[in-house]
Amino acid sequence: MTLQEVMSQHRMPIYLVKWIKAFNTDRQISFGFDQQTEEPQPYHCGLPQGSPISPILSLIFSNTMLEKQHSPADAVDTSYINDVCMVQISRTIARANTLLEDPTEQHLLWGSHLGLTFSPAKTELLYCLPVNSNNKNISLSSHPPLRIMNTTILPQRHIKYLGVHIDESLTFGHHAVMAAARGSQVLGSFNFLRYRSRSVPAQVAHHLALTAIFPAMFWASPAWWTGSPSTTNILKTTYNAVARWITGLPLNTRITNLITLAHLPPMEAYLDYLSLCFAIRLHFLPSHHEIGPPRHHPNM
Repeated sequence: MTLQEVMSQHRMPIYLVKWIKAFNTDRQISFGFDQQTEEPQPYHCGLPQGSPISPILSLIFSNTMLEKQHSPADAVDTSYINDVCMVQISRTIARANTLLEDPTEQHLLWGSHLGLTFSPAKTELLYCLPVNSNNKNISLSSHPPLRIMNTTILPQRHIKYLGVHIDESLTFGHHAVMAAARGSQVLGSFNFLRYRSRSVPAQVAHHLALTAIFPAMFWASPAWWTGSPSTTNILKTTYNAVARWITGLPLNTRITNLITLAHLPPMEAYLDYLSLCFAIRLHFLPSHHEIGPPRHHPNM
């Protein structure tokens, strides 16, 4: 099945389907070197790499693999570019595996029909168990593995999805460790900017912290920030190091004074602010948006 056929089945405008067909056919390429350019040659590459529209067309095409006639209330399938996440809720791990295996194989078989491939090496499996579960502390090897297309996928203690490290108890402690390390890494790349007499002004360092360091450190924080003290303590070490880098104050400076002189809000307030901004954005999204307000049945 081609991209044009997929778009036609989804009843997209005819003019748009024709435009996409013209965009993807009879393409040519020519190489230039030393002020000389060769004659254009036919180039068959599928979607052109680097084009702004290519990721959108890729989503339209690959999303067809996840479509199904009946979606159980306890199953959720999401995708972002080439990252697919399948969630299944069940009372037992064995039952969850069974419910995952059948639809996943159907998706993959339909994907192979579309020319989409499956990478077992990049597939991760996580069992999210209640804190009081009897299976919490037993070895992962004791859990039944997931088998997809003759491939055995073993469970892990935590997985990474769209830049967020998700652990089996949803404490996000591991993610906090990785986020703090990421913030320290970005801070380390800027250390030379605040070195003795050759340093940049404090206001420039403050701007870099808000636009480069903290976005890397607090990526997707509305999804994992819960205010847990264990998470807070891990992140605060890096947050305070950033404040010290901005101000240039010594290690024995009181944290309260350090944060104030760096013109930074308390870290908890900053993360609460990011979560509030995201909540406001969600509230005002249109009803047809994928992450917008929940749809209400007209008879309810």
